[in-house]
Amino acid sequence: MINEDSIVEYFNSLNEERRYGKIAEINAEQMEQYEILLEEFIESNGESGIKTVDKGDSLEKLVSYLLEISGDIFTVERNIKTNTNEIDQFITLKPKGKFLLSHGYIDRRYEHFLGECKNYSSCVSVTYVGKFYSLMVSGSIKLGILFSYYGLSGRKWACSSGLVRKLYMSKENNDEKYVIIDFNLNDFKSIINGVNFLEIVDGKIKEIMLDTDYSKLITTHPAEKQL
Repeated sequence: MINEDSIVEYFNSLNEERRYGKIAEINAEQMEQYEILLEEFIESNGESGIKTVDKGDSLEKLVSYLLEISGDIFTVERNIKTNTNEIDQFITLKPKGKFLLSHGYIDRRYEHFLGECKNYSSCVSVTYVGKFYSLMVSGSIKLGILFSYYGLSGRKWACSSGLVRKLYMSKENNDEKYVIIDFNLNDFKSIINGVNFLEIVDGKIKEIMLDTDYSKLITTHPAEKQL
């Protein structure tokens, strides 16, 4: 049972920056397991003979665990088959997350969103971004996160990176805009350095909205840890 009054009182006692940092906070035990899964993900990309399915499994396990421990506000459903596609992760809010959403503490896009894991030996191409966008449109889901090792191809307005910006700009009404986020190895490492999942994703949403560098929009924890 959620003690709503206590949560409101607690978050209202914090300034906006500290409040947001607390929502998706990860404890020491969770971080230890996260580091193990991250190491496995990195190792899977360093072995040329590893099977594609094994590489994909290492990424899906890492992503699902990260989502589950990020404030205990998400429910993750994996490998959902539809009539035409398979969804890697369909993420919705737990009661705690719904409560935070109702009070404006988290972005409305987190109510339900998609995760897609692409653990390939190169950057995610325009083709996969286009397919992911079609999947989002078919379900009227406004936020999608492409998890990968190398990230999207191109920079700014070129290749895949440019396509996600063009897709966002294709709708004039904010409520109709589709946002596709690139979450790559550097972002996974940032979690260990003290930046949480919501801070990274929100920063990248602002990056697309403002056409700037998201890393300038978030701060790194002073006790950085290099992996």
